[in-house]
Amino acid sequence: MSIDEKLYQVFVSSTYDDLIEERREVMQALLELDCIPAGMELFLAATDDQWTIIKRVIDRCDYYIVIVGDRYGSTGQSGSSYTRMEYEYALEQGIPTLAFFRKNLETLAPAKREKNLELKHKLDEFKNLLQKKHIRYFDSPAELGSVVSRSIVKLRQSNPAIGWIRANVATSKTSLQEINSLQKENAELREKIVILENKPEFQIDNLAELNEVFNIIGEYTSASYTQKWDLRLSWRELFGMISPYLLQSLHVDSVNYTIAQDALKKLGKSGYSLKVDMQNFNTITIQLKALGLINVKSLNTNKGGLGLFWSLTKKGEELMMKTRAVTSSKNTDK
Repeated sequence: MSIDEKLYQVFVSSTYDDLIEERREVMQALLELDCIPAGMELFLAATDDQWTIIKRVIDRCDYYIVIVGDRYGSTGQSGSSYTRMEYEYALEQGIPTLAFFRKNLETLAPAKREKNLELKHKLDEFKNLLQKKHIRYFDSPAELGSVVSRSIVKLRQSNPAIGWIRANVATSKTSLQEINSLQKENAELREKIVILENKPEFQIDNLAELNEVFNIIGEYTSASYTQKWDLRLSWRELFGMISPYLLQSLHVDSVNYTIAQDALKKLGKSGYSLKVDMQNFNTITIQLKALGLINVKSLNTNKGGLGLFWSLTKKGEELMMKTRAVTSSKNTDK
């Protein structure tokens, strides 16, 4: 393989049971064109974790193909089918797309036709979305394979992609030197990041120290009555209480609930609808951030939106270890 010869990864999206033969023909056509097909065969079940994997695979693809018959397919929490979610995500990432529609739907076997009226309506909406771009039609799996072959060739000419080449082809003395240089630069940047992460983001005069006490206030419901609670803890105790939950990023609503839950346990109370007063919680957020113990970032949620999440800084992780790690009770004196 010369350095100019590349492999292109193509994501193939469709409903599955009704288009098995069509997908097989498309996969074969792509392999004959030195393309790497990727699609739902890699995924076993519809879960949030699966959607994360699907997005990661699409991100690595050069092109995207969607095949549409007369089924809408399984849906995610948003109510959209995974096929539509995949297509919209590919558009968001700027990946060149191709859409193929099955003709003569009335000739399909009943098992391959959408019976649910609500899903049928959603399928029509998805088709209308796809028709905003040029679409191609097919009447059989074999015809689809041929149409895909011609379309991919034209797409590669009109939208050249980065593609993939074998490592032994790409590697040369020059590229190795560049890699070594980048690795050195990366190591230096990592050192700077560690220094910056341990440095307080803001310099605040007379900032309350870890051993100073703060009064946490909130409410909970018990016996159908909303009741108030308050708990005085030092900032060190409060951080020691919440920090283990922050080993992975935690949504602010979950942080609020967790603080309230642990506070009520310390008070010997129980109930539901637990929460810390919002202004009180905001003060806790600002203080722990000012102390350089937590990061607060806007991240994608499982439902596809954005939310605020807490996580530990390096300084916060170090303090958590000192605060919560169990030390030996053995006498170490010799």
